[in-house]
Amino acid sequence: MSNTQADPVLSHNRAVLLDALRTAGATSAVISYSGYGDSGNANEIQILDAEGQEVNGDHAVSIMREDRHYADGQWQSTYAMVEMSLHDALDGFADRAVGRYHPGYWNGEGGEGDITFDCASDAVRVAHRDFYTEQVATDTDL
Repeated sequence: MSNTQADPVLSHNRAVLLDALRTAGATSAVISYSGYGDSGNANEIQILDAEGQEVNGDHAVSIMREDRHYADGQWQSTYAMVEMSLHDALDGFADRAVGRYHPGYWNGEGGEGDITFDCASDAVRVAHRDFYTEQVATDTDL
């Protein structure tokens, strides 16, 4: 089940990207991301065929983009279709999805994860891991 219905851009682009991956001959794509200390981004994008071979992500795909601006005392959104490479579209999807479902993952000790597009099952899954420092405190009267 897709959890992108609340976000029209993620919902639209999810379907477009799965179709674009299939058209390119891919069976999956994995976007790995990580961050800590106030910065984070996608580290690697792999687009793979059924044999595990890299598929070229340079061909163009048309995806939805949201432009936000502040006017009349409130934030307003406009939506437009833009063309970019499949690779860049996957990167943009990852930024938006992680920002929506794991905002601030790069703060403090940070976090990391993978977003996997599985073309056969028509699924997109985020596997996210938050990092933290644990402490055990004890007081001893001497």
